[in-house]
Amino acid sequence: MIDNNPSTAPALQSLQPQLQRGGRSTDEQTGVRWGDGWILLGLWLAVAIADLFWVLRDQAPPAWDQGEHLTRALNYWRVLQEPAWLDGDWWTTLWRLSPGYRAPLVYLATVPIFNLLGRGFDQAVMVNLLFAGVLMVLLYALGCCLFNRQTGLWAAGLSLVVPAFYSLRLDYLLDLGLIVCVTAAFTSLTYWRGALARYRWMWALAFGLWAGLAILTKPTAVFFFC
Repeated sequence: MIDNNPSTAPALQSLQPQLQRGGRSTDEQTGVRWGDGWILLGLWLAVAIADLFWVLRDQAPPAWDQGEHLTRALNYWRVLQEPAWLDGDWWTTLWRLSPGYRAPLVYLATVPIFNLLGRGFDQAVMVNLLFAGVLMVLLYALGCCLFNRQTGLWAAGLSLVVPAFYSLRLDYLLDLGLIVCVTAAFTSLTYWRGALARYRWMWALAFGLWAGLAILTKPTAVFFFC
């Protein structure tokens, strides 16, 4: 039965935003987001403890590629101990530390870990915990955008236990950093598609930034965007 009483129109209009949000008030939505954040943080901490236990128990020397990546990261650490930001020769030396298709982003991200925890292969592996945390947030955001928050939580949680990702997280390679940058680029593109016109430029800028960082991780990342 349709109510044509004009006095009910303001009440219906006031309820419309809440109905569009699935019946939740703004405070309830904020509480849900905080709850999801604590869930993601708890999952990440549990995995961080497990990874740390594995790294401390694993005494095997790094393989060929992993050893080369560690050497390059240590070279970046050495050059960045005495930075000369206004010296062009210093910048040339910095960028020449990574010739070929092994770009410097993961090595540069490892330098603060060396400064904080010391230098070594086990310390270098810890940078993957940072990448794993960022990947969780990206997959959660992507799941919420395309489906719902439950899908986002499942996607974020599964990213921590998928065997391929788990093995990458316990090794020092460029691939996990590449996965994060490519995922971030496509997440930005997904949000760009559904954004209001006046906000699209920000998501386009974010896509370009992450695509550039992906290429700085591994130049072959360009094939993901072809």
